[in-house]
Amino acid sequence: MKKLFILAFALNIILMNFLACHASALAGMKLYRNKEYQFSIEVPDYLTYQPPRGPNVKMLAGIKEFSMNIVIRPVPEIESSNDGILAEIHAADIRSSSERNTQILEADIINIPNIRVLYECYVTRYDYPQMTFFLTGYSFQFIKHHRLYCISYFVEPGKENLYKKTIFNSIGSFVDETGWY
Repeated sequence: MKKLFILAFALNIILMNFLACHASALAGMKLYRNKEYQFSIEVPDYLTYQPPRGPNVKMLAGIKEFSMNIVIRPVPEIESSNDGILAEIHAADIRSSSERNTQILEADIINIPNIRVLYECYVTRYDYPQMTFFLTGYSFQFIKHHRLYCISYFVEPGKENLYKKTIFNSIGSFVDETGWY
């Protein structure tokens, strides 16, 4: 009986440590609202908002190993995207990937509620004089109301499985106040 108690105690400690180490991946969501572009998106509640970098970045939030941003660019000539336009965006991403030291691992045109979206998963290599590092990226792109929306998530390699469900839950929640995506 004493051995069984010790084993149960040890398993409890291991489980508590595992949950403590992965608490950020198990946390809830908070709602980010953008009144200028009339949309909202669920953001993991452990991410800290940061000042956007650049004129097209509308939201930036992150922690050391995981971050997300939303980039919105005007596209005056296109009202909304369809599978053909999304395929063209993907082809352009493939052409520019070598310039950015990026390898696209998977891509598809998927459905989120009421809209078709270009999904890409990629790894980017960053070379600096003192170090080289890699980031896994997930992007979701679509055009609506003459605007290209790009919602991106960045994860340290090896930690993708901790955040994959959060990423897909978050992109699935992308909706604005008026009901258009």
